[in-house]
This record gives sequence, C-alpha cells and structure tokens, in this order.
Amino acid sequence: MASDDIVVGYAAIGNVGAFPEALVKKVRLRGLELVRTLCEDVVEITYFIDSFDEMKKAVTEISRSQVDLLVINVCTWVDAGITIGLFKALSNKKIILWSFAEDAALLPLTALIEITSTVTKLGHKFLTLLGPAERKETSTELELLVRVFASILHIEKASIGLIGYNSPGMIDSTPDEIAMRRYFGAELKHLDLQELVAKHGRIDDISATKIANDLLNNIGRSEVDKAELVSSCKLYLAMREIVQKYELSAIAIRCWPELKGNVSGLRATPCYALSKLTDEGVIGACEADVSSLVTMMLLKTLSGLPPVMLDYNRITESQNTISLWHCGAHASSIVGDLKEISLRHPSEGGLRELGDGMALEFALPPGKATLAKITREYNKIVTAGIQFVKPSLVYRGGIAEGTLDVDARTYFKIIVREGFEHHVCAVYKEVRKELSLCAQLLGIELIEI
Repeated sequence: MASDDIVVGYAAIGNVGAFPEALVKKVRLRGLELVRTLCEDVVEITYFIDSFDEMKKAVTEISRSQVDLLVINVCTWVDAGITIGLFKALSNKKIILWSFAEDAALLPLTALIEITSTVTKLGHKFLTLLGPAERKETSTELELLVRVFASILHIEKASIGLIGYNSPGMIDSTPDEIAMRRYFGAELKHLDLQELVAKHGRIDDISATKIANDLLNNIGRSEVDKAELVSSCKLYLAMREIVQKYELSAIAIRCWPELKGNVSGLRATPCYALSKLTDEGVIGACEADVSSLVTMMLLKTLSGLPPVMLDYNRITESQNTISLWHCGAHASSIVGDLKEISLRHPSEGGLRELGDGMALEFALPPGKATLAKITREYNKIVTAGIQFVKPSLVYRGGIAEGTLDVDARTYFKIIVREGFEHHVCAVYKEVRKELSLCAQLLGIELIEI
C-alpha cells in the first residue's frame, strides 16, 4: 500500500485509574494489532497518555522516531489540556484520531468530541476514524486514511523539476510556487531549458537508436522519419539524466515553441519522454503546468496507476459525452496492446498537424475513471466521475471521450464559474473519496460534481 515508505506511530489516550482498567487495555491492544496488520513500520508508544508528563514523554519518542503519521486511539476521556499540548507539540505531524465508539463505560464519543471540538478551533488538521478494530469497515477505512496521508506526505517530500517557464500566452498554466509550497510543501527546482538542449546534444546515437528500434518493433505504426524518432529518444535520455541529477520525483517542461515548434532545431518534442518517464514512476507534464503535475502526482499516489493530463475539446449533446485531447504524452502502459499506438507529429488541438517532433497517438481505452484538477492557486480541487468510451470523433494525438456522471453542460458551467484552468487530469480508478479527504486535510475547497 502507499504507506510502505512512511513511519506510522501508534499511541493511546486513556485513564486506567478512572475507567475499567482491563477494558481500557483491551481497546488499546486491539487497535495496535490492526495498525500493525495494515502498516509495515509501526512505532508504538507503550504506555497510555493520561498525564502531562506522559504527553511530553510521548512527544519526545515520536519526534525522535521520525514518525510521519500518528494514529491516536482515544480509549477514554482525559484532561483536555493534555491533548491540546499533544497537538501543539506535534503540529508538523499527520494525525488520525480513532474512537471505537462502542463501550459506554469508557465514554468513547464524549472523549473524542471534547478533543476534536477544541483542536479544530485551534486550527489543527486531522482525520477521524469511528468503529471497533474487528469491524471490516473499520479496517477498510483505516487503510484508506493511511493511504491518503501517505499520498500527501509523498508530495510534501517531493522534489519537482520545472524546465523553462510557462509557454507563451498560457497565463492559466503559469506556476504559482508560493501557493504550491503553502499547501503541499514540495520543493520546486527551476531548471534551464538550455541545459536539456545541451544534454540532448551529448547523447550518443547508439543508445537512442536502440530505444527507437525497440519502440518501432512494439508499436502499431510510425509516420515520423527515423531522424525525428531518434532525436525524441535522445530527448528522453537527456530528461532522464536531469531527473537523476536533480533527484526529481516529477517533472514539468515548457515544450513550445523551443521543442514543439522546433525553434531549438532539435526536431524533437518531449511527448515520448514524458510518457516514458511516467511509466517509470516519474510523473511528467507538458506546457510547464505544475498544478496539473501536482494533481497527477496525487492521482498516482492514491491509485497506484499512471494518470493523464488532457485539454477539453467539445460536448456531444446527443450522447452527453465530452471529448478530450492532448498532443500525445500519455503513459503507454495505459493501453493494453502497444500495437494500438502510432507515432505521429504533434498537433494543435488535435486537428492541424505540426511538421516536426514525435507524439504517441492513441485513444484512452473504455473504463471508469476519476477526473480531477487543482487550481494553480492550489485553493480548490474539482472532482468528477467519467466513463471513458470508444471515441466517436477522431482527433490527432492522445484522445479520449467519456460520459460524465452528471450533465455535461452542468459540469462545464461549474468549471467556468469556479475558474478552473483548461487542463484536467484523469486516472482509471474511483478516488473521489480519497480526494475529498485530501482536500479536508490540506484546507482546499472541494468542488465535487
């Protein structure tokens, strides 16, 4: 699960002097056993936090153990000042407050609500879990919460590369680094497009030609000449070198006019590089769209599947479908049969084909997916369900057509009203509940359509 690379702590709040001791200890142990079942690396606080001294002791242990996520089992009522102090001292930690909510003798809900009513007013963020450890629903919910926290932590710890600045005229894709750091905390490394061009020039023909030949042997067809194919493979190798050099978790690039448009003279576009890197686990986004890149990272960590970034194209009212498009940088692993992929020149809007470079052309296969987009101010996220279908209208590049869970015109009216940008991201999994919890934790407004 997504929690494999985070350290989970487990602590219990409970007063064994004022409540039935055997019952309190049993609740603590049952919770610990479930957490250990779901999480590989668990740091256990072996005593009950029931005094200010125990609270300070626990804070020291949790900090020293570098716990990322703390599961607090609220077994009984304790002095509210103890939990206030705990949240204040651990304000940089992610916290799940858990109440079994079943044994009346322990006042489980009174204990939980007294804590949450106070720490909420103090501005602390957390998620809550209700239900005894033995219930399957409790286990499922806890696993979900841990996955959500792990996804946010993954982005917080990420190093995102931005090659170049925003493409000309694309104001709504202009990166807002301060907002990104405020909400997600990730590091944005500004890189020079010229460094990529220089690395491209140093890549040997043999390595790039081998990749090009392997690609030709597996995909359906190619309509670009060998020089463009090899040059685009060189660009992939150059971008991979940059990813390794700067230890990047994800990468966005200004793709035109220097590459798409061939101002640099490389006869190469980054579509294949972004597709290949995404398949390798390094999410890539074109047009320097960092907020879409962050959206894609979130979708990937929540689902474990490769996401895509798309433009909106049109509504087909008779079928209540929307058509979506982009040049052709989708991860090839999304397609079951690589023979469905064609290598084409990138296009503009899926209609007018440009004369240089290489993109991967295929339609997103039928299936249920989630649409999502975080605004470039990072203060809103939109989510919607979509059923991708076989496209009735064929565009050039990476295309898709789908039926939304709601009326298409209603969807777009909300997108326009709320000021969302022209890109939208998608992944083949239902993750709207996870996105809702992410929004709650991050303090981002959720627009669920």
